[in-house]
Amino acid sequence: MDWSQGKFHLEVGGRAPINHLSRFCTSGHTRDLFVICCGAAVLIIGIGEMSVYSLSTPEQNTGARLSPELGVPLITAILGIIGWAYQAANARFGVADLFAGEIGALCRIAAISDVMNQYAKRYYAGETPPAPANTSTDYFAVFNNNSKDMEVLDGDVVGAVTQFYANIKVFQDCARHPMAHSVDATQSRTQQLTTIYYGFLAFESGRLALAALIDDRERSEEAILTAMLSELPGYFFLYGELSRQPDDLRWHRIHARLEGYRGLLPAIEKNPPRSGGGTELAQPVIEMWHGFESQSHLPQHPPAAHAAE
Repeated sequence: MDWSQGKFHLEVGGRAPINHLSRFCTSGHTRDLFVICCGAAVLIIGIGEMSVYSLSTPEQNTGARLSPELGVPLITAILGIIGWAYQAANARFGVADLFAGEIGALCRIAAISDVMNQYAKRYYAGETPPAPANTSTDYFAVFNNNSKDMEVLDGDVVGAVTQFYANIKVFQDCARHPMAHSVDATQSRTQQLTTIYYGFLAFESGRLALAALIDDRERSEEAILTAMLSELPGYFFLYGELSRQPDDLRWHRIHARLEGYRGLLPAIEKNPPRSGGGTELAQPVIEMWHGFESQSHLPQHPPAAHAAE
């Protein structure tokens, strides 16, 4: 085995190489382009048949006629359309993979740093979190420099990606807000709660964006579970904390998501990843969910004030 080949290292990392032709035929990003190619292929077959008929003897020619002099340029033009569609598909895949790579990397960094759990622990301990170090590092280089490229993607995908970046930038701003590091304990706790709320929204929208961007099942499973390692701790914290503040609009929004998680998490437990990097991530996510469910003191219904909304 030649260990210098990229395919070898993908296999060592538990990933299979992407079949680009298969991706073109099955991806939601290129469904319209694939239909165009199929239509073009049908036209080529039809033009070919008419050209053959036109070369047959008059007694045999009972179908439509098409001069070979006209048929060849038409077929060439249609082949050009197929080539254009395939190149356009590659451009879409490049944009989708570019944004998936940055969003996935940010979610991995947050999961490894255990960001959401750290914020929750400081909140319960009454500690004021240290102010983040000032840095000129651009953690959103892809979005800041290539956001216009998203025009080639589907509107729903663009919406999911944009929501992630909007939420994570607000999360970053909240973490840097002076009130979060105030000596006034009440002000600090209020700002910390707001920071955790936007952090949760960021990783929730990150999960949705990654699911929309990534076609390969193994990679999608790994990316989704990675985002959930930060999303779920934020959700569980907010569910327990905001349930004590029934007049807070955020409590209603948090509780409204419960049914969705009750469908998503059992589905992951019933059908966990069978291969790829997601195999090691499913169990921690499932254990977090069971720990949340075991907390019987958590309310199971929204307050009456919000029940009719």
